[in-house]
Amino acid sequence: MRFSTRNLLLVSLGLILGVSLTIGQGVLAEREESRQAPLPLDELRTFTEVFGKIKSDYVEPT
Repeated sequence: MRFSTRNLLLVSLGLILGVSLTIGQGVLAEREESRQAPLPLDELRTFTEVFGKIKSDYVEPT
């Protein structure tokens, strides 16, 4: 009886530790993403204008 209780305790501890580490990694990943610089909106607008011009002037219809 003592051996099965010990095994159950070890399995439970491993499960709790695994879940805690998984949740912790997700929180850290979200934090790192929020630290990134904002999108360069002016450059994106310029890119979309150039892409639209190329698409309308240089791409043959299918």
